[in-house]
Amino acid sequence: MRVPTKTWGWMYTTHPVHANTVLEHLHPESSQLVGLVRLSGTFYSSYPIAPKSHQRIVEDKRNSANHHRGMIHSSLSSRVGTNYVPTDEEIAQIGELLSGPALTLANLKAAMERNKAEYKELFSQHEELTREIAEYRALISPVRRLPVDILQEIFCHCLVTEHNALMSHHDAPVLLARICSSWRSIAFSTPELWSSIHIPVPPLSRSRFFHQHLDDEAYKTDTTNFVAKRSAAAREWLARSCACPLSISLHDADASLSYNTHCDALLASFMPFSSRWKSVSVTASAINLKPVANLAAADVPLLESLTLTIINTTPPMHWLPDSSPNIITWAKSAVIRAPHLRQISFIRIFEEFATFPLNWAKLTKLSLEGTSRGLAKNMTIYKIAPLLVMCKQLVEVRLEISRTQGVQDSCTFFTSSISLPHLLTLSMHDCGDGLCWFFDLLQVPLLEHFEYHTDASPGPTAGVLALLSQTGNTLRSFVTDFQIFTKSEFTEALQHCHGLTSLSNNYAHLVDMGFPRYRVQHFDDEFLELLNTTNGDYILPELEVLECFPPAGFSDAALLDLIKSRSRKGGLFPTHAKLKRVSVSFNRQQDLPLKDELQPLIQDGLQVQLSYAPPPPRVQFSASDGIDAPAAFPSYHHLF
Repeated sequence: MRVPTKTWGWMYTTHPVHANTVLEHLHPESSQLVGLVRLSGTFYSSYPIAPKSHQRIVEDKRNSANHHRGMIHSSLSSRVGTNYVPTDEEIAQIGELLSGPALTLANLKAAMERNKAEYKELFSQHEELTREIAEYRALISPVRRLPVDILQEIFCHCLVTEHNALMSHHDAPVLLARICSSWRSIAFSTPELWSSIHIPVPPLSRSRFFHQHLDDEAYKTDTTNFVAKRSAAAREWLARSCACPLSISLHDADASLSYNTHCDALLASFMPFSSRWKSVSVTASAINLKPVANLAAADVPLLESLTLTIINTTPPMHWLPDSSPNIITWAKSAVIRAPHLRQISFIRIFEEFATFPLNWAKLTKLSLEGTSRGLAKNMTIYKIAPLLVMCKQLVEVRLEISRTQGVQDSCTFFTSSISLPHLLTLSMHDCGDGLCWFFDLLQVPLLEHFEYHTDASPGPTAGVLALLSQTGNTLRSFVTDFQIFTKSEFTEALQHCHGLTSLSNNYAHLVDMGFPRYRVQHFDDEFLELLNTTNGDYILPELEVLECFPPAGFSDAALLDLIKSRSRKGGLFPTHAKLKRVSVSFNRQQDLPLKDELQPLIQDGLQVQLSYAPPPPRVQFSASDGIDAPAAFPSYHHLF
């Protein structure tokens, strides 16, 4: 029943018999029946209603409360809430005094139960009506009228772009196929949704940290069944992609074994589709990669990007004799002769790269990593530099440079200029020999992103400073560990970077990087003051992103001052770029509350991520130590 109030609101009741109750409250001037509506078997009556005034309701509640307080008022009221001990006569008096209120309490409880039952019934009717309305509204949902091709385009935009699609019902495309039968049919008939896939490989044996509830045999049985199902699902997945070029990644993280049968089974699920491979990334043991190495160039006519990561190099494959059946010589593999191969990433591959039959002149990405800490004599800068000379089309380069092992006179080995006219991204990790001469020869007029790390302490930074000076107008992001510079060098480096928008103080991202052997703090209050100067000699006027992931040495007050001056219109730098993101990690506890100060800037779009060390743990000792009970270890409780 829908009932209009004096302000023309409506009250609903779900059965005509409720009308008598409602009519008792109707306004005399509007007590006529307005209408009766039937929807899906439920009756709704419409009546005007004049609700009780707010003043009358308040008075009724006040009178009811006073009434119940008066029922238990007595000469003992002043004793309530004290430690007073009543006499026997007072105990009897209290018993007689509470008999009435106890009966009232029982009646109130019964009334509450009746109201609960009534509320439960009303709630059930409300839910039923809500469901019915939703069902009818679903019929007129705009998405039902979208053409199939529009839905397919929307579905494709639901795919992640940072990595290949996951085989998970929490993500597209699997999630899209679980909404309804219509969407499932559309998803299954959209090949682009199934043209990428990421396949993780479960460990061959259970970890001592996980799967403790299973014994070895049970774990082996469960994982074997799981791998069989996942392999079949991957084949079905890729079959739906029809003729689309494929982007595939397979990841085996179990470096404890030189061979994983699970990896073989999952690798076999996409090998039959090699004619449509466009981008393939495989992380596995060297022996597991033999099926890929045995492919012919004609088997991968569309292949543009190939990433091979060896997870197990013990014993290193280059130590095995050439006649070993387990040896893989990538220089002899025809797969790297693919006609359209443009991007190569080799991680922990120990070979003479100069002998690889690659079309070096057409490569746009070259990544040679994971070899700097081994006996990788083929990864010295004197081996890599001639390769770079041949790669005129490179857009991205990532290198780990091995030690030269006693070679000193670098200019004797290489003096030609290294011109990379299209290079945008350069990431280098120097194992300690220094690359000054290399940076002097390097010509990168369009460089935008530069990352540099070195094992030397202090770092040989003259070449880096020369490169920053050369690319100061084009460089947009610079990532390094600031400790490789002296303070004066660091100031000079920043003064070269006029257009820098992102500055990151970070450890090496590279795969075999260990912990730094030195710890000199340059990222301190003096550095922030340098960025915050107002004397006209602005440093990094275009800075938008500031990151410091090793523990920062500056104070919260200095950081707050910098953020405020660089993030607010009309601040110290009104004509320069505003900060958009600040990420800082401290190895200390917070010394200044920043949340309230930064909240207006965050609401204005600034992203702030600050990490602090937790408070020191508090040690708690058991009060039962020494009694006849099972010994227990002390409980250590972390407050943060």
